[in-house]
Amino acid sequence: MNAINDTVNIKLSELICQATEKYKQKEEPGTLTDLFVQLNTANSDVAVYDDSEQLLAEMEISELEEINNTDEKNIFKIIENILRDVLSKPDVLAKFEELDPLRPFSVLLVDESFEHQAEIYLLEDGNLIIEDSLFKDIDKELDSFLDKLMEE
Repeated sequence: MNAINDTVNIKLSELICQATEKYKQKEEPGTLTDLFVQLNTANSDVAVYDDSEQLLAEMEISELEEINNTDEKNIFKIIENILRDVLSKPDVLAKFEELDPLRPFSVLLVDESFEHQAEIYLLEDGNLIIEDSLFKDIDKELDSFLDKLMEE
């Protein structure tokens, strides 16, 4: 499965780079705030759309069919993890910086109906958040901290 994931990683990197290049070539690029990576599990297509839902790039990734056949329930989670790896590469991140997106800028994984599956990448005022596990239990931790302060 690792060889398949590596191939998908390379193809998704190419797709993201194609999408950013196409966006830069638009006559009136406008202000970009989101990119949507759409996974179509029925035909193994992956497409990238801008925040106006205009198609920027599309690619059939046949290896997705094998992943889907092996682990259909978790295909979005598998692709999410591969995309997180792709979007942590310096060359791919540089492509986003060239777009000079309006912040907050995010890359979202969506299904065929544009239903949000995962936020892959978030760039806010110079802060880059690739995974939100840091914030998972922050409310509980802050409440606990405040309770301790109040006791003293």
